[in-house]
Amino acid sequence: MKEKISRNEFLKKGAVASSGVAAFTFLGAGLVKPTKAKAQSSPSIWPAPYDTLDVEAVRIRAHDLYCSEGKGCGYGAFEGMVSFLREQLPTTFPVFPSEVILFSHGGVVGWGTICGAINGAAAVISLVCDKGTSDMLM
Repeated sequence: MKEKISRNEFLKKGAVASSGVAAFTFLGAGLVKPTKAKAQSSPSIWPAPYDTLDVEAVRIRAHDLYCSEGKGCGYGAFEGMVSFLREQLPTTFPVFPSEVILFSHGGVVGWGTICGAINGAAAVISLVCDKGTSDMLM
């Protein structure tokens, strides 16, 4: 007879197993070689400067990105906002890779745990607000 396992136990065991597999694959097997980071031309500023966004324009752009790029709802929300910030403040967001939020699709890699669009928007809040302010907003 098969042993029954609770969802909580499954998630704990799955997290441990996937962490071990990831660590072995990328570090233990030597697939990722350390590289020296390139010097940035300007220092990072956090929280990043922020300018008011046109909510309707952001909504339309985020929806269009979600539908056309195939990168998920988190990417659509994140890039929808960051692209406007990039236009308004080009020295702050010149080459920021919005693909950093790709994991959030389908509720975090398809697990359905948190809405990717909310996750993407929360990530932008974390970029432009200090911790205390972002805690109040989220």
